[in-house]
Amino acid sequence: MTGNWLVGGSPEGYFAQSIAPQMGLYSWFFNLIDWHAANAHIQALSVTGIILGSMMGIYVIGLLLSAAQVYLMTRIGSSSLMRLRNDMFDRLQKLPVRYFDQTAHGDIMSRFTNDVDALAQLFNTGIMEIFTSIVMVVGVVIFIFLVNWFLALIVCLMEAIAVIIVSFNVHRSVGAFSETQVSMGEFNGIAEEVLSGLKVVKCFNKEEDMARLFKSIDYRHTLHNRRSVFLSSSNIPIVNNINNMTTAIVVIIGAVLVVSGADWGFAVTAGTLISYVTFLRMLARPFNSISNLLTAIQASLAGAERIFQMVDQEPEPSLHEAKWKSFKGEDGNFYWTDGKTTKPVRGEVEMNHVNFSYVRGQRILDDITMYAHPGQKIALVGSTGAGKTTITNLLTRFYDIDSGEILIDGINLKDIDRVSMRRSMTLVLQDTHLFSGTVYDNIRFGHLKATDEECEKAAEIACADSFIKKLKKGYNTFIDAQNASLSQGQRQLLSIARCAVSNPPILILDEATSSIDTRTERLIARGMDNIMKGKTTFVIAHRLSTIRYADCIMVMDHGRIIERGSHDELIAKKGRYYELWTGKAELD
Repeated sequence: MTGNWLVGGSPEGYFAQSIAPQMGLYSWFFNLIDWHAANAHIQALSVTGIILGSMMGIYVIGLLLSAAQVYLMTRIGSSSLMRLRNDMFDRLQKLPVRYFDQTAHGDIMSRFTNDVDALAQLFNTGIMEIFTSIVMVVGVVIFIFLVNWFLALIVCLMEAIAVIIVSFNVHRSVGAFSETQVSMGEFNGIAEEVLSGLKVVKCFNKEEDMARLFKSIDYRHTLHNRRSVFLSSSNIPIVNNINNMTTAIVVIIGAVLVVSGADWGFAVTAGTLISYVTFLRMLARPFNSISNLLTAIQASLAGAERIFQMVDQEPEPSLHEAKWKSFKGEDGNFYWTDGKTTKPVRGEVEMNHVNFSYVRGQRILDDITMYAHPGQKIALVGSTGAGKTTITNLLTRFYDIDSGEILIDGINLKDIDRVSMRRSMTLVLQDTHLFSGTVYDNIRFGHLKATDEECEKAAEIACADSFIKKLKKGYNTFIDAQNASLSQGQRQLLSIARCAVSNPPILILDEATSSIDTRTERLIARGMDNIMKGKTTFVIAHRLSTIRYADCIMVMDHGRIIERGSHDELIAKKGRYYELWTGKAELD
């Protein structure tokens, strides 16, 4: 090489001729390597960016889906509860009076509050958590079977044992929660009764007695609640301990298989065992979550049972089952119609051999036969429990008779729709009830489309106009059901005004003037005569002066009509009515 270099002349010449071309190739080669390295670095950065971007996208999508899940579950839950409350209230309006007579009002309110709130907790949080937990359980079970089916069978066997134990415990706790909800209804019932009758309680110095009764119910409720919570809470340690036992069993069996190196159709390695333990911990979380929710689930089931007990009650027959209905025409008069024939409501009432009992075997009315011509005023007199109010309950179809028949204008009462029939009659009770609203609103309750002028005219007829004008805002004065600013007599006058604005062809007055003093009674006599003019009227009264001029007076005793006739006719007979009128006998 040296010779060649010497032969070739100078070293610079040799480098230019031989080495330089090769160095160019090497330079190109190294530049190529640098380019590939730089490109690989750029690609790595790009892949990293794609991964990070994908992760961010997944997190954002997860966030949006979680928000959508919460929104949808909240919307579905609130809508379902709203529909449930509406269905409960609709059914409540359709239930017969018998149900309310046999069920405490506080217990009914407890179904609307406590039982619905228990369902609300399940709808708002429980369902979403249960759904998520079930999805996680299914996913983990699939993974553990893919990893090793033998260990997966062991896990499923242990979890099946846990499910059986928890199911048995849940069955017991559901009964306990039902008892808790029932005692809660009693709890609310006694509280409602005491609060509504607080003046009576204080008047008779029964505070301590009512406190003892309240404490006894509260103690029973506490025992039921303690038992239900204990049974439901015991599910959590049961599930936790079985999960821990499952993990220990899987680790022991897996370690033996790893050490022994046995291959029975499935491979168990240290990595498999570690992944299994990880999956088992993942499987424990949804099971624990469901166990924590069991309390809310059981309370919800107990509440749902009480709710559907009320919803499943047999309602009064609907309009579609009736042949006849009544309606108010544009002329203000009431008419009967069966879809083909239309005739006016005259108010002719007939009862033929009617028998009735609230409780089977305990007859209240025995073979009652009576007749009321249109426009007549029929008075019912008798001791407490004689059956006077029961007759009005049958005329309004709050209850159905056991036998016999009741006819209105020749139509059997059973063939008339209850709701529309009640539009053609008005019932004024001894116990008045006002609703929260203005005086106008309470009078207009008898006829919702009545104008202010019609309400004022009705108040004048009932002689309520004088005291209404003395109120701070007159007819626009706001009152409520427990308004202490109105006397009992004034509340009764508003109830009579409500009857006047309705102006039905049949009136039923059940001790309507019992809360009105003698002077006020004389004042409203003319107004009541105007209201009853041309209408069939049934009057129940202990004050005989209010029924002296009735067309027919019927004296009742132990569910039978023992005397009937006008005032003069009954006085001439010198029977029971004569004794009552002359003071020789008194009404019980």
